[in-house]
Amino acid sequence: MTKLKKTLEEDVGNVYKIKMNIFESTYWTIYYKIENFLYEIKLAYQRVVRGYDDTAKWNLESYLAELINDITLEMAEECSGYPHGLTEKKWRQILKDISFGFGSYIEMRSGVYDFNDKEYKRLEKEYNKGMKLFAKYHPNLWD
Repeated sequence: MTKLKKTLEEDVGNVYKIKMNIFESTYWTIYYKIENFLYEIKLAYQRVVRGYDDTAKWNLESYLAELINDITLEMAEECSGYPHGLTEKKWRQILKDISFGFGSYIEMRSGVYDFNDKEYKRLEKEYNKGMKLFAKYHPNLWD
């Protein structure tokens, strides 16, 4: 009888532990989702008020590289004007080269490549080309 009672108490204790683990994991999952949701609202508010959020300051170089990559590619696709002295075709190619260069930079920073890797060197060369074009045509980046 004592052994049966002890086994029954252990089973009840195990069920209680399982229920508490389920409750705790559910509670913390909901808590973190709410906390993350509130944080995302804060970041959205910052983007509306300031034009950028705190995460941009944490890694400005990547933030700008992604922005320049995306926007110059979109400008190349929707080109509605080009600088004096260039043709529309040439301007589109320059914008694509800038975008490709900054895309290469993003890939270089991914951590996949070793600094001595041939692919890394190729990406670095493409980035340098894009950066030179960006510096040269910076005043002309309008649409």
